Amino acid sequence: MASAEVVFENLDLPPRFDPALIGPPAGDSILAVLPASAAEKLRGFQASRDDLRAVLRAASDDFYEAQQDRRDAERRLRDLQAMPRASISEMAQARTTRDRLTDQLSRIQDRIDARRARADHLAELVANLERWVRSLTPGTPIRAHEHPAPKLAKGETLPAAVERVRTARARLAADFHATRSAPIPSAAAKAIIRAQVDALAQRGRPDVFPVLEGGQLAWPVAEMNVPTVGAAVTAEGRTAVSGLALYRATDTFAVLAWLHRDRIIAALEAEVDSLANDSAALDDATRAAREAELLARILEAERDEEALIVMGEAQGTEVARRREADPRAVLGVIA
Repeated sequence: MASAEVVFENLDLPPRFDPALIGPPAGDSILAVLPASAAEKLRGFQASRDDLRAVLRAASDDFYEAQQDRRDAERRLRDLQAMPRASISEMAQARTTRDRLTDQLSRIQDRIDARRARADHLAELVANLERWVRSLTPGTPIRAHEHPAPKLAKGETLPAAVERVRTARARLAADFHATRSAPIPSAAAKAIIRAQVDALAQRGRPDVFPVLEGGQLAWPVAEMNVPTVGAAVTAEGRTAVSGLALYRATDTFAVLAWLHRDRIIAALEAEVDSLANDSAALDDATRAAREAELLARILEAERDEEALIVMGEAQGTEVARRREADPRAVLGVIA
């Protein structure tokens, strides 16, 4: 009876697993700028990352060894099938060996996939923390911050509490996005329009002074760079050439703005009135105040999240940190 063969020749596995694919470790200089508690925490993350690299390397070696054994078993089975006098017991044993090694490869691959996902996640978290430390202006004061874990609701598990806090944080982030995306008031928009049209009209004002001196009226000139293409023909042949040409022409658009300034402004302000939604608009001061408040609340939620995760670790309950978590919350610092 024919049986389906599982092929492990084209698996998505880096050759002999290169730890450098995860990223370089941080130097001591990064740890030196952090408070002792934060440096110890980051060092622990780095050590866990390196441990996972070692585990992945060992699993990679196991995989390639098992893969070679499986190839040898498959070759042995083909050789027996080609022998006219091969015994039934030898054939059965060869098939059993091949199938056992196939299952072994599959199990190793599953372990590699699971550990690689954890290694990638942790490596990205560490990279985010290190990147934040490097981004700080030299001399920026960084001090430790102890944040108490929020209380759990009655009957609430730690993972459920973390998810609750993350949901609250996501709502705050959505509010922040809505605040930043809110339109400006129509009055502010009209002020911007008037300033732009005024500048254009001023640029379009013709200079009549030369006429008073017997010369020509000086119209405003617009200059622009125009892409050009062509070909150069030489004894060696034809070669394509390209470049930019400076183009000068009367700035008729600016002249029209000078001539019809008030009509243009009135038309544009009417457009603003038809589209504006002042009930949802925010002026600069209000927007800045709301953004600052929301950012503070988001950071507070992230500190709650980290405190719950640390509490879970102390109790033997592991909850993976978000790789994009705020480094200030994860490291427990104020900067």
